[in-house]
Parts: sequence; structure tokens; C-alpha cells
Amino acid sequence: GGNAGLATAHAAAALGLACTVVLPTTTPASVRAKLEDEYGAAVVVAGDVWDEANVEATRIADAAGSPLVHPFEGEATWDGHASVVSEIDGQLAALGAPPMDALVTCVGGGGLLMGVLRGLEAAARPAKVDVVAAETAGADSFARSLAAGAPATIAITSIAKSLGAATPSAAVLAAAQAYGAVHPHVVSDGAAVAACVALANERRVLVEPACGAACAAVYGDPPPVLAGKRCVVVEVCGGAVVSLPQLRDWAAEFDVPF
Repeated sequence: GGNAGLATAHAAAALGLACTVVLPTTTPASVRAKLEDEYGAAVVVAGDVWDEANVEATRIADAAGSPLVHPFEGEATWDGHASVVSEIDGQLAALGAPPMDALVTCVGGGGLLMGVLRGLEAAARPAKVDVVAAETAGADSFARSLAAGAPATIAITSIAKSLGAATPSAAVLAAAQAYGAVHPHVVSDGAAVAACVALANERRVLVEPACGAACAAVYGDPPPVLAGKRCVVVEVCGGAVVSLPQLRDWAAEFDVPF
């Protein structure tokens, strides 16, 4: 999808560092242009899916002797994502809301999910928070891996390209198994797009279908684990690569009222 590349290029520009971002052919041309024009990053297009682009990124980094910023692996990435949990806890307390008892997030390779799990385990809680890991069908490598008990590799067919890791992180899978309260939730592309439109209409926020998968847990058919919960938090992320015309096109493709 390009979100990790945009984040890395933003950080590199702020630090005055050169940055090369490797993208698969499925990443929208608008993202490539944004990387080059707004952040001054060099862009290399390689492979039809993220996994193939990562092979080329690793080769380039090794040849140049440069560090590789992985989109979902690595201690620094996981610790950074973990901070969102303490922010949520603080904001809920400031609102006088009850502590969250469920958190919904989308999952691709699993970096955000790993951060969520670390953040939840970092603070003492009266009860374990249920975590819903949302994906779209055709990008549901994590759900299939959790069911199999080992990393599974799938062919990516979903439009939710930001979830398009054919194989999820083995470390994240192990962490989810150890946590014991991670619940996969797989929705259709159409349901994800419908949730994107609903969020835009209700909250005036644009997100892509990868995030729509998480939003569909509350805008569509909620997973059974959310029944009876007092405070459900949905992690909304992934709006850097979407525009109103793009959202309109997705809605038309899946016959979603816009």
C-alpha cells in the first residue's frame, strides 16, 4: 500500500537522510509520486506483491551497506506501535470512559498487532483485553496462520493492498498465540469498502480498505467476542494513500452507496 514507505520517507526527510523506498507494482502511482515529490525519496518498483518488493529492498540495503527499515518486523517498530495503547488508556481516562475491554485493529504483516499486544501487556489490567485482528478475504494470511498454528503463505487477491503480506511475521504469530485472546475477523472487500464510506460519512475521515476491515467490525456484522463489551476501541489508520475519487471508485466497484 505504501504507508510504511511514506512514514519512513517522512522520517528520513525530517532527519536530512537519503531514503530509497521499494514498492510492488500494485502500489498506486499517486503514492510513488508523493514519495518522490513531497519527500524526495528515491522509488524502486519491484515485484507484484510486497514480499517480492522486500527481497529487492533487502538486496539494495545489503549492497549499499545501509539499514533496512522493515514495515512490520523489528523491536523499534513494535515498541513504537505499543505507545498507541498508553495513549488510548490516557484519553479514555480523560473522558471518564470505562477502560477498554476490546480493541479492534487491522493486521497485515503484523507489526501494529505486535505493538498492540506489547502495549496491553505493559500495564496492569483487571482483565485481559480481547483483541480483534481484522483482515479482508484474500489478504487473510494471519487468520489462516493462526488457524494452522504456523505461518501460512497465501496468494494476495484482495484490494486491501496494505494488508498484502503473503506470509505474516512468525514472531507476531507466536505473540498472538501466547497472548491467548486474539480473535481473527475476516471480512469481504465489499464490507471493508462499505465501512470506509460509513466512516467518511459519519466522521469525515478517509481511510483505505485495509483500515475498513477493522471498521467493518463495528459498522458491519460485529464478531461475537464484542457482544456485551462496555468499551470497544477501533484502531483507525491508513489514510495516506486514499482520496475521495479513489473511495468513490471502490464504492462503485462493490455496489456500495456513496
